[in-house]
Amino acid sequence: RGRGGGGGGDVSPESVRTKATVKHKTAEAPKSEPAPSASEASASSLKPKLDHAAVLEVERRLQGACVAVRTCLETHVAMEEAELWPLFESHFTVSEQARLVGLIIGRTGAEVLQSLLSWQRKALTEKEKAAMIGSMRDASRNTRFASWLETWWSSEEVADADAKAAAAKGEGEGEG
Repeated sequence: RGRGGGGGGDVSPESVRTKATVKHKTAEAPKSEPAPSASEASASSLKPKLDHAAVLEVERRLQGACVAVRTCLETHVAMEEAELWPLFESHFTVSEQARLVGLIIGRTGAEVLQSLLSWQRKALTEKEKAAMIGSMRDASRNTRFASWLETWWSSEEVADADAKAAAAKGEGEGEG
């Protein structure tokens, strides 16, 4: 499915923990099996505890790996922006930049774009967000990506507004 498909490509530590916990709890769900004999019960009574500890250890290590990958990626992107973007701007015309950005975006899967755009939304000022989305709209004019971008960006704006309203409501209730 590589490019452009939907799906939740969320690899945040919270998502990994939730998925691992759900699968683990499902695996521990009671099953209708015959009761073990006394000798089997004593030998196997430690196995669930060991399995649970092993799953928790794998989950902990996986969370650490996800955090490390995300940190590496954020550092890499920040360095590219600081070092390469000025070169890109000085060596290519605005129309060449738009064409190149359009080609890059067109070859990037929706899950990756969603993740990167989400990070950018959190990191940028309102002015920087407006400039970024304007550039992306210009680069992707009259494409399916432009339609996807408008839909996704609008839903993110609504989610942001809802979160701000909920936070304001929560603060207002605490004052009363």
